[in-house]
Amino acid sequence: MALRFFKEGQPTYYESMGNGYYAGSDFLELGVKAGLLESAIRKRMTNLLRNTQKQAANVIESSFMTPLQQREYRDLLEQRLRFLSLLDIP
Repeated sequence: MALRFFKEGQPTYYESMGNGYYAGSDFLELGVKAGLLESAIRKRMTNLLRNTQKQAANVIESSFMTPLQQREYRDLLEQRLRFLSLLDIP
């Protein structure tokens, strides 16, 4: 996540985002620029999000994290999943 995605620089809307995280639309744009079909990217992203949402709670609960750490991790994961679910390119 620390590496630059785009050879020709960041898209202009990055300056107005202000969240500090990549959104699903960023991965969509990356895939399209890499020559992948937009429909295939959307399908993979949707499946990834759905599977993560289904399985994350069990993985977190069975971890060795304290209850506080589990709650914080779950909150962070939910935030990141919300960003990744944003698949519309402005």
